[in-house]
Amino acid sequence: MTNSGLILRNATSALHGKKVVNLRVAFVVAEFDRDVSDQLIWLFRENGIKCWTERDILPGSNHFGAIRRAYKEADFILVFLSKASVARSGEYQKYINLAIDASDEMPEGGIKLIPICLEQCEVPFSLQKFYSVAATQPDALLRLVLAWAKEWQRRHGADDWPDVVYQSVWE
Repeated sequence: MTNSGLILRNATSALHGKKVVNLRVAFVVAEFDRDVSDQLIWLFRENGIKCWTERDILPGSNHFGAIRRAYKEADFILVFLSKASVARSGEYQKYINLAIDASDEMPEGGIKLIPICLEQCEVPFSLQKFYSVAATQPDALLRLVLAWAKEWQRRHGADDWPDVVYQSVWE
């Protein structure tokens, strides 16, 4: 069972109220892990981060085409893992594979996909090449924010993050 209160407190502490405009984060979440992801999405949006889940797909859109595009355009993709989600088959696994495909387009050493373990669970083999974060650890979300900052600086040559302004279809 996940401790969503602890995870949210850790995320709040990690962000320190910093407004992070222009950062786009896509979420890969199984429906039974939505309580935690919805709280993080709210917190991230309060701090200027643009968040996307498959619930943002408009009616009539090509479902997997929209997901593929969002993952490709995202600065980062967070894959939420729990005991229940990793045991699940179906669309959630397809979303993970689409996220891996988007991440594979990054240059060597770049960070795009970050698995987040909401509780102690087995990381699927397909995600084991990505270093995961245990969300319940006190410094886990600080490490997530630091990974974002480091990768942002690498991509944009910025001293701080995010200093770069660009057009976004995520408005």
